[in-house]
Amino acid sequence: MGRPSSTGEPWESFKILIHDFADLPSAVGQCTRSPEFTFNGHRWCIPLCPGGDSQASAGYLSLSLRLCSGGYATAAFEVSVLDKYQSVQHTMRSTLRSFSSEKKTWGWPQFDSRSYILNQANNYLDDNGTLAVVVSIQRDSASAAPFVPSNPIRSMIAGMFLDEKTADVCFEVSTADVHDVDDGDEAAPSSVTFHAHSFILKTCAPMLASLFGSDDDEVATATITDVKPDIFHHMLHYVYGGSVPDAS
Repeated sequence: MGRPSSTGEPWESFKILIHDFADLPSAVGQCTRSPEFTFNGHRWCIPLCPGGDSQASAGYLSLSLRLCSGGYATAAFEVSVLDKYQSVQHTMRSTLRSFSSEKKTWGWPQFDSRSYILNQANNYLDDNGTLAVVVSIQRDSASAAPFVPSNPIRSMIAGMFLDEKTADVCFEVSTADVHDVDDGDEAAPSSVTFHAHSFILKTCAPMLASLFGSDDDEVATATITDVKPDIFHHMLHYVYGGSVPDAS
């Protein structure tokens, strides 16, 4: 058999050339398969029985579509036999079918009469005894488009925001406002702790990363006294891929 050729249409077609059709075994149940072809991410072939499969009456050509790659697929399809002038002589169309490991093949046990195909007056076979078969499968836009997962890096980094378990640095941000302290009074020594990750800071906020030394044995701490904790929270959240709310 000739290797299938294809055309790119909403119904994509594959032409299969069955050489020396008259010489193929014609007993019921004696079948062969076309070379495989690929469509919608699956491998397919055309099983054919020149004298009919086990469900056919003797003397009928059986044709079907088979899922060869395993798994599960759906397809609406049609199979046509051409004459030697490449005109369609006989077509059978199937509605949407489900193909799986339990049911790999759908088709027609009695597609056409073998004797009618062999009759030279009907011009099915070309001068070399070749029969042309075309299988057309309807494109499935959902399965034809490759699945591309969304990039998880942004959500992964955002999920590390203020994660104390994985943090290797932290900021102690003072809550005291020197402008609100009366003369002679001292602000209460209070601060808010923000845990962070040095590798994220080095990439996204090198100025903040520079506040820490190179001690790898314990969580390093940097003290911030000139930024309010809520402002620092928004700033660090932005470093981790978050958004900053509009000023109200």
